Amino acid sequence: MNSPHHLRQWAAEWENHRSVAADEPLFEVPVPAAAPPSEEDNPYTVGTGIDVAGLLLDQLRGSVRPDMATDALRSARFTVSAAAPSLPADLLKPGQIIQLKPGTLPRVSRPLYVLIEKTNPEKRDVLAVPFSPVSIPAIQSELSTGLGDTALAVLCLWNAQWLPLETAARCWEIMEAPEPLLADIARLRGRLARREGVPPELADRTGPPLTLPDDPRQEYITAQEEIWSVE
Repeated sequence: MNSPHHLRQWAAEWENHRSVAADEPLFEVPVPAAAPPSEEDNPYTVGTGIDVAGLLLDQLRGSVRPDMATDALRSARFTVSAAAPSLPADLLKPGQIIQLKPGTLPRVSRPLYVLIEKTNPEKRDVLAVPFSPVSIPAIQSELSTGLGDTALAVLCLWNAQWLPLETAARCWEIMEAPEPLLADIARLRGRLARREGVPPELADRTGPPLTLPDDPRQEYITAQEEIWSVE
């Protein structure tokens, strides 16, 4: 993932993500007669009367190849409109991949998936590693997961954040991370912490070094750091 070609691919995908997030709808939504929302309305449908999350769900399912996951896993993964209860906080454990429910983080409008890397029962918090909105690693501390789903394609190890257990528990459980992936994460973290660079066997699964202050990836980093803002 270190060639100029891959970096150009990343830049194009990031620009597309920014455009869509700013003002480009994924599809046209018909406007029905106005109806007063109720407290039980899904946050994605209030104000439109259309099950936007359901339409997104159909699009996402249609984009997943059958060999990416079982029907049960695929059903569990895309649950933005489901009324499933939150995961009990005491069931959160290292290695889980979860989707935080809408509204859990006030600055996040997209479905946010995170890996629970560590838990601290005494402090009742968890170390959450977010997945990138871009399916190509941007920098050396981002790792391509090989999970076969664009929503879970890249982990942002640099952007890990300790979250209160009760906050992280406002989620749907997606899947367990494979043990080889967890081992790769630990190996990459260890090498970068010791300033030894990316392990050679992981070089094709990370991004190029970030060296220039005017690098366009700096804007991406700033935007991703803001997902944890509580303001």
